[in-house]
Amino acid sequence: DRIFRTVLARLGPPTGLLLDVGCHVGRFVRLAAAGGWAAEGVELNPTTAAFAAAHAGRPIHRELPPGRRYAAVTLLDVLEH
Repeated sequence: DRIFRTVLARLGPPTGLLLDVGCHVGRFVRLAAAGGWAAEGVELNPTTAAFAAAHAGRPIHRELPPGRRYAAVTLLDVLEH
């Protein structure tokens, strides 16, 4: 969680909608939402996406939502690999 909190601090104050691509189980989505962001995630694995939605309490998409605009986009669990 320390790395996630560092990322949130670098993003600055919440300014709207944040998308975490490859959100896995939704930990960063949950932390971002708790920090004031309107956070959502994208997770391709259907089982993991369902778990993430329940865990984060926020929308978790199976693909990028068309036409949405985001104030911030992260790929933390993607770049980590």
